[in-house]
Amino acid sequence: MSLARCPHCRTRHIVKYGFTKRTLVFKEISKTKVKVQRYICKRCSKTFQTDLTSLVDKNSNFTNELKSESEHLISYYLGSLKNVCKSFKKFFGITVSHQTIENWLFVNENILEFDLGRCSGYYVFDVEWIKINGEWKYRHKLLDSISNCIVADAIYDTEDENTVEKFLRESTANKNKIAITTDLDKKYASIILKLGFKHQLCIFHTKKSLNK
Repeated sequence: MSLARCPHCRTRHIVKYGFTKRTLVFKEISKTKVKVQRYICKRCSKTFQTDLTSLVDKNSNFTNELKSESEHLISYYLGSLKNVCKSFKKFFGITVSHQTIENWLFVNENILEFDLGRCSGYYVFDVEWIKINGEWKYRHKLLDSISNCIVADAIYDTEDENTVEKFLRESTANKNKIAITTDLDKKYASIILKLGFKHQLCIFHTKKSLNK
């Protein structure tokens, strides 16, 4: 600290008091072991260390610069957590799980939003199981298939026709409507046609079904 001051009593009557060892992950130089200067206050006897919050969040080893890079990748041209993970490994030699990146992004709920006016009209709809507090729920997700960005994401207790129709109707209101791609679940067809979309079947699921 260039102008060290006790954060508790605000005095400058402090002395150095050893170091705290940390491992920080930077974008350009990857993992780096650092020593953070610790101090003790001669007035109130409390200890503290150099404030690094402008560089890295508390209780995190990944620097803010690295987190900002994930925001850039997800927002502008990749749109996929898996692709972001691959990019970190390829360009920076850093291994980061997709769950870690998702946690970074949801700290600021605005990061995963994009200009919904740019929706192409081509969407992918999927439902997956997710366990919350020991109970299985249904995560309904709609993606723009051109930009690969999330348009809407919601969790429900069921996956019946009424729930699916409600989710799709609300998620696509006032947006371009051309086609929605789904797996081979038969209940989707009538709902999607009712909402004014063409219904397309996922090639992967179709080939899988043919192989069976």
